[in-house]
Amino acid sequence: FCDKLPPHVLCSSCHAVTAVGRKDGNGHTYCRQCAVSHMASENEFTCPKCQWCGSLNEMEINKEEWESLLTASSLCPNQHSECAFTGTFNDVLEHYKSCRLNLKVECPLCGILQERMSFGHHIRDQCPMRLLKCQSCGCDVTAAEKPGHEEECDRGPASCPHCEQEVSSFFVLQNEHYPVCPLIPVNCSFQELGCTFKAPRNMMGDHESSSAHNVLLIAEICDLKREKESLRSEFREHLCGVEERYEKKIGDMEKSMDEMRREISTLRKENKKTEERLLKRLETMKRNQQKDTQKGVGSLNDESKEMLERFSKRLQTLSNDQAGMQKKLSGVIAESKATKEDFSSQLRRLHTNQAGMQNQVSDMLEENEGTWEHFSKQLQKHSESQARTQKQVTGILADNKKTWEHFSKQLQKLNDKQVKVRTPKNDPVVSCPYCDDRMHSSNIELHKRNCSQYPVLCKYCYTEGPKCDQEKHDNNCHKNPSNYDNY
Repeated sequence: FCDKLPPHVLCSSCHAVTAVGRKDGNGHTYCRQCAVSHMASENEFTCPKCQWCGSLNEMEINKEEWESLLTASSLCPNQHSECAFTGTFNDVLEHYKSCRLNLKVECPLCGILQERMSFGHHIRDQCPMRLLKCQSCGCDVTAAEKPGHEEECDRGPASCPHCEQEVSSFFVLQNEHYPVCPLIPVNCSFQELGCTFKAPRNMMGDHESSSAHNVLLIAEICDLKREKESLRSEFREHLCGVEERYEKKIGDMEKSMDEMRREISTLRKENKKTEERLLKRLETMKRNQQKDTQKGVGSLNDESKEMLERFSKRLQTLSNDQAGMQKKLSGVIAESKATKEDFSSQLRRLHTNQAGMQNQVSDMLEENEGTWEHFSKQLQKHSESQARTQKQVTGILADNKKTWEHFSKQLQKLNDKQVKVRTPKNDPVVSCPYCDDRMHSSNIELHKRNCSQYPVLCKYCYTEGPKCDQEKHDNNCHKNPSNYDNY
């Protein structure tokens, strides 16, 4: 092109021009190869620029952009090979067919080499990858895929291969005509009981009304009775085993509780002995303190008496000799001071000993208080252990109750299976919404109650799951009280 082209007429990915391009909802143009490369699962296209999502059928064809390109000024693609032709893009396309420098080129759609003279005819009428519109559904499909698409198109006209009735589309044939076609082969409604007869729908009523099916029904009822008796015997055996196991667990718990009671009694006796021993020790310390105090006071009295006697004698001697008394008086005073200091030091030692004994008594009282705290903690631990034991007993009783409920449900299922099956005429065949098994609509409710894939809720965590996995899930449920010991 002679001038720079606007971005909206070019492919937003490879920046090429295309006559079979597509535009997303925001006007971004893509050639077919780039559009296919940006398609995700389920044929959904995602624009890498604006994240617009949609199918190829929802994208518009770049008709206006292509028409504007046809009038743009352009050069011959062989200009580098000395071709000087210029004109509109439409003129260049016509010239390109007869350009003397033209050789075979590769078709951008199918990749087949074509003569440049016939390249436009190939793109327009022969290319197997050119887009054509389906006459039934209006979808754009390639020329190579169109025959197969028209044969399988749900909106194309069709006829029943059994009764040759013409219908408007394959969709109507599959979903509306086949369920009521009188000539389509169907299986006997007693197929689950062992009947293998197959015939057109209009002949199946006579076959199903015959009495030969009573034998199959009787055999099925007998099998159900035998299965019921077998389940009853299994239930009794299992119940006996459960009772023995629970009785053993209860006996073990009673033994452990008796052992804990004996341990508590032993601890009480030991604590009482410790208390008595501490009280005796405290009384002994008090008596020793009193004795030491009395002994110290008595020794001080004796020393005082001796000192007074010596003082009296010296006073008498001084009275006899007044002059000598004056000299000795100073010595007596000094001796009296020393005696007084000695007396004071002994009193201080006595007070110190008394304070030490009081500290020892305080330490013994604190030690006795620590013993009481340790004993209280031991009692609390034993109380918690007893509470856990009671919780385990409660879980075991709940588990036993669930077992009874489970076997009651099994017996109810067996009783429901014994209900006589009756299939009226012209009863349509439907599919179970849980397991996709096909059966007559008169039997669907009974089948739903017994379907192994029927969704049920866990009685502990309220999680939905198939009925066949309910028992296993209940036994392993993290909210089941019987599983608390595992965490």
